[in-house]
Amino acid sequence: MLGSIIGGYYLLAARAGLTDIYRWCIPLRLYVAAFMSGLFAFEFVGAGILLFAAPDIAGAAWTFIVLRNNAGL
Repeated sequence: MLGSIIGGYYLLAARAGLTDIYRWCIPLRLYVAAFMSGLFAFEFVGAGILLFAAPDIAGAAWTFIVLRNNAGL
């Protein structure tokens, strides 16, 4: 449910032409990935968590590149 709500925010922001939300998500997604990596590093969870951290890093990089190329960053 949380994923669908957040996805709804992104769709509404895209329809409204709001690029700020995409700029804001870059450091937040990197924070999420770092947090998950920290959980693994301190042995609170298994290596499977890194399967969730990697897409956040890739998504943050992709968003950064697209915004930079479109002069939105």
